[in-house]
Amino acid sequence: MKVLIATDGAPEDLAAIDEAARLLRLAAADVHVAAIAGLVPAELGYATRARTAAHVGQALAHAETALAAALARLEAHGLQATGHTCEGGPAEALPALAQRLAPDLLVLCAPVEGPFTPRPRADLAAIARHSWPGAILLLRPRQPRPADRV
Repeated sequence: MKVLIATDGAPEDLAAIDEAARLLRLAAADVHVAAIAGLVPAELGYATRARTAAHVGQALAHAETALAAALARLEAHGLQATGHTCEGGPAEALPALAQRLAPDLLVLCAPVEGPFTPRPRADLAAIARHSWPGAILLLRPRQPRPADRV
């Protein structure tokens, strides 16, 4: 089984990678991780698609950092993975990489609000209209259980 995991470096992505690793250890999967350099994190400036050379450079640097964190997280779970850094918006870059790799499963982290640019719903919808035969798994990190009410 070939699996492609997408990340943008958000803490929620790393927690979702933990969930994916628990599943993938059982599957003996060929794991690939993609970091997309198309969105600029809020702390690097206005959260928009990268348009200038400076934004592209910042987005690529952020994607490489996100990729390294994801690969380290998987390695900590005993999984080896191949990393890919892609330029462009997630709605374009992920399907293009999926066409090349032909994964059986694409793992995405559920969109959340936070310090990183949330994934636009339109991007998720466009990714879901994939043209490769694999499935998509949308993961969200485990949530703390609410305290018992008295």
